[in-house]
Amino acid sequence: MVEFWDQYLLPTLIIVGKILLIVVPMLVAMAYLTLYERKVMGAMQLRRGPNVVGSWDFCSHLLTGRSCSSRKRLSPQGLTSSSSCLRQ
Repeated sequence: MVEFWDQYLLPTLIIVGKILLIVVPMLVAMAYLTLYERKVMGAMQLRRGPNVVGSWDFCSHLLTGRSCSSRKRLSPQGLTSSSSCLRQ
């Protein structure tokens, strides 16, 4: 029995222990990274309400409208008028 312990069981337990010392912290780290990622993604999707945004919300709508209205419309040179009507 001592021979079995010294030759097989003890080295096997040492190897399994070394593997667990590497794998368990990696699993815990991945769990915390996943938790952190989900918290960040959830924070990115939070919508600020009108009581938080205030007058800046109205200003941002005006700026967006101004930038959309000042864009140049680009059209290919070979485009006919009937296909341009379908596109718009």
